[in-house]
Amino acid sequence: GTTVMQWLDGIRINHAQGLLRETNLSLDEIVARCGYWDKSNFIRKFKRIYHITPMQYREAAHSSRVQ
Repeated sequence: GTTVMQWLDGIRINHAQGLLRETNLSLDEIVARCGYWDKSNFIRKFKRIYHITPMQYREAAHSSRVQ
């Protein structure tokens, strides 16, 4: 029951999740590497899936790694 675009967004957002967790790349660089042209569109789609912004996700991932 998913469209091709929803499937593709899932793949891209999943890749972004890894980049946020494992690199110090800027959000602009992550957006570009994941195939998005519009950062606000990317943030909206990320938030729809994870219920937090990409930067909140990065902060949570990094703080849990430290503890």
